[in-house]
Amino acid sequence: MAERVCRAVTLTVSAAFLVAFFLLLAQKTLNVTLLIFSIFLLVGSFGNRDKSAVYSRMELSCKKALERGVEVRRVAVLYTCTLKDALRFLTRGVFLVLEVYDEGENHLFDVSQNELSALLAAAKTPYQTLGELYGYPQRVKK
Repeated sequence: MAERVCRAVTLTVSAAFLVAFFLLLAQKTLNVTLLIFSIFLLVGSFGNRDKSAVYSRMELSCKKALERGVEVRRVAVLYTCTLKDALRFLTRGVFLVLEVYDEGENHLFDVSQNELSALLAAAKTPYQTLGELYGYPQRVKK
């Protein structure tokens, strides 16, 4: 049902752009952008008809890269770093290790890229902190 509604809305907007293109053309004004956008919407509304949309889980494993050798990137973060923030340290072709510290700059634990992937799968929200997930509750500042 949702697919049909989206397709109908897309076709309607595409038709409106096409009508606007021809109305402007009748007034001797050429606006190719309207034509291109109309065609873009028309083609997009009929794409992927035979296949249902497939979503795959983000893969953080470097198993294939480890076979030939891969650079290790170590990044130090506070235990209050969220999973969402930890993702920005990922780099293609580099194996990530997060060194997690407390406010006193004491090393608490390390999180490898594979462990980060497992934490993402197990976490309730990407806004959970590494400390929460490893049993270090957030301290309240006085």
